[in-house]
Amino acid sequence: MRRFSWLIGLGLILAGCGGGAAPASSAAPAPAAAAKPSAAISAAAAGQLTKLKVLLGSQSWYQGYAPFAVAQEMGYYKDAGVDPDLITCCGSTDVTKQIAAGQGDIGAPSPEPIIIGRQPDTGMKARYFYTAYRENIYGLAVTQGSPINKLPDLKGKIIGVNNLGSGAVVAGKALLKTAGLDPDKDATFVAIGEGVQAATAIQQKRVDALSLWDAFYAELEGFGIKFQMLDNSAIAKYPSNGLLVRDADAASKGKAFAGFGRALAQGTAFALENPEAAAKIMWKQHPDTKPANKPDTQALEEAVAVVKSRFHVWRIDNRATRKWGWNEESDYANFEDFMQQQGLIKVKVPVTDLFTNDLSTDINNFDETKVREQAKTWKG
Repeated sequence: MRRFSWLIGLGLILAGCGGGAAPASSAAPAPAAAAKPSAAISAAAAGQLTKLKVLLGSQSWYQGYAPFAVAQEMGYYKDAGVDPDLITCCGSTDVTKQIAAGQGDIGAPSPEPIIIGRQPDTGMKARYFYTAYRENIYGLAVTQGSPINKLPDLKGKIIGVNNLGSGAVVAGKALLKTAGLDPDKDATFVAIGEGVQAATAIQQKRVDALSLWDAFYAELEGFGIKFQMLDNSAIAKYPSNGLLVRDADAASKGKAFAGFGRALAQGTAFALENPEAAAKIMWKQHPDTKPANKPDTQALEEAVAVVKSRFHVWRIDNRATRKWGWNEESDYANFEDFMQQQGLIKVKVPVTDLFTNDLSTDINNFDETKVREQAKTWKG
C-alpha cells in the first residue's frame, strides 16, 4: 500500500534515531491516594530545577496554548521541579523529527508522524507519555458562502495549511482519501502561515479551503471570517497532540517528564475552570498575543472563545479513563487502523510502542480541587 510521497523525507531523517525502548504500560492504575509530595516537588523546594527544552507544534503562541502559560504563571512548573524552555517552532512532523534526533527533551506533536515514525522501516524510538488532546483537533473547512459543500468538491482545489510540516496536512490528505480523492494529485496544499498572514490569504481568496485546527479557526474568526466545516467525522474521534519523548529518555528523565506533565494538567484544569483568567494570563506571559487594534472587551471575548474551543479535547470527566494525560489504548489502536486503511502506514505496530502510561500516577499526584479554587479566585 503506497504512502504519501512527503513521508519519504520523514523516514530518511528518522531512520537510525535510536535509544532503548522504555517500558510501556496500558492498564489503568488503581485509584490514586491523597496527593503527597513527589521527588520533583522536593527538588523544587531545594532549589534544584531540571531544565527541559520543549518544542510546541506551531510557529507562534496563541490562546490554544493557554495551559502552558498558566502553568508558568501559577508556578506549577517550579513546584514540579522543572524549568522548561517552551519553544514555538514548527509543525508536528518537524517537532517529531527533532525529538527523535535528540534536539529537544519533550515535543507536543499530533500522533500521525509518531505512528508513521514507529514503522519498522523507519525505526524511530520515541513515544507519548501524555495525551493532551483526547479528541481530534483537525478538520477541513471553507469560508461561508463557498460553493464547496462536501469533500469531493475539493478536487482540483487549493487547500491552505499553516505550514507544510503540520499534522493538518496529514489529516487533510487522509480526509480527501475518505472521499475517494488522490491527495497528491487531486488537490494542492499550500502554506499560508498563522495569524494576520493566514487571515490575509483567506480574505484575498488565495486558497479555496483550509486544513487547520479548532483553536486556529476560532482565532481566525476574530478577523471577521466565518467558516463552514466540511465532513470531518472520519477523524473526529481520534486523539490529537500529546507529549513526546525519546524512549531512551523516558526512564532516565521520568521524574522531570512527569513533573512537566503534572504542571500541564494543572494548567489545563485551571483553564477549564476559568477561561477568562487563562486568556489574560496568556496575554501577560506573551504580550504579542493580545491584539493592539481592538478594544479590550472585544479582544478578551475573542480570546476566551479560542480557549473554550479547546474544552472538548481537554476534558477528562467524560473519558473512559479519567486521568490527566492518559493514553487510551483503544484510541490509538483505532487510529492505527484508520491510517492503515488510508495508506498512511504499511503495517500496524504494537499499540504500546506508541506510548507509555508509566508516569501517570506521578502526573496525577496533585489536588485538582485546589487548582480549580485558585482559578476561581484568580485576580491577576
